[in-house]
Amino acid sequence: MSESPERKAWNALAMEAAEFYASHGDEKMSPDDRAIYEGLIEAVNKAADGHDRVRENGGKG
Repeated sequence: MSESPERKAWNALAMEAAEFYASHGDEKMSPDDRAIYEGLIEAVNKAADGHDRVRENGGKG
């Protein structure tokens, strides 16, 4: 079974957010870095919402 494009997009965004956090750290994160990280998390959440709606509609976006 292959992964849906929505799921692939969500995975890519989640990995980007995790890698950003790992490289910038929580304690040493500047306000600018924190804003970027929060934007990435918001994008992950929006992608997850989109994936949930597609799944609820039987795969029809």
